[in-house]
Amino acid sequence: MYKTMTGLDTETICLTKEQHAVYSCICYFDIFSHPVTLQEAVEFSNFKMTAGQVRLILDELVELEFIFTKDGFYFLQEANADFIRKRDDLERRFHKKEKTIRRFAWLISRFPFVESVSISGSCSKGLMDEDGDVDYFIITSPRKVWLCRTFLIAFKKLFLFNSKKYFCVNYFVDVNHLEIPDRNPFVAMEIKTLLPISNKAIFENFLQVNEWTNQFLPNKPDSEISSGR
Repeated sequence: MYKTMTGLDTETICLTKEQHAVYSCICYFDIFSHPVTLQEAVEFSNFKMTAGQVRLILDELVELEFIFTKDGFYFLQEANADFIRKRDDLERRFHKKEKTIRRFAWLISRFPFVESVSISGSCSKGLMDEDGDVDYFIITSPRKVWLCRTFLIAFKKLFLFNSKKYFCVNYFVDVNHLEIPDRNPFVAMEIKTLLPISNKAIFENFLQVNEWTNQFLPNKPDSEISSGR
């Protein structure tokens, strides 16, 4: 699976494409101090693989001491148990606030010119910081982005005292301009992890227009609209 070349005091290990894809996934999430599960390693690796293949690769990387594992999570050497506890706290906080977050998403969907609403950012990944905002991705009627944004921001200032806690409307596109021009792994992950709340047809059209995301995340299934817990 890999080859080793030994020098005077160093050892160079050449990873396969599959190993490199899984290792790169774990390195990416390590930037955010986020230990990775097997399912996440599958969905966010940029090489087409099955869960069984990824599990074997994770075992190989652990044996090579490229990564480490504890309680079903995978991380780099610098990570520790505090990262796992922090992740658990973020997940519990999101689940505790999920109904409220979805209610605000539904409220946004009732505004004029709003065609579709999705939860984005960290909450779309099932995580919520104690002082974090809730981000929303909004698709508007044709040529109504700025008007729709004005209505929503006015509502936030007048009725929510400009609080962004559950009302951070940070990204807008309209139904005639659904393609996202920035094509990179970060944007692909943000698109593929959106949690759609309203208008399944328009959201599916958005995903179809941005099928380029599959080049970066070939194992990640598209999100579906659900009613939540």
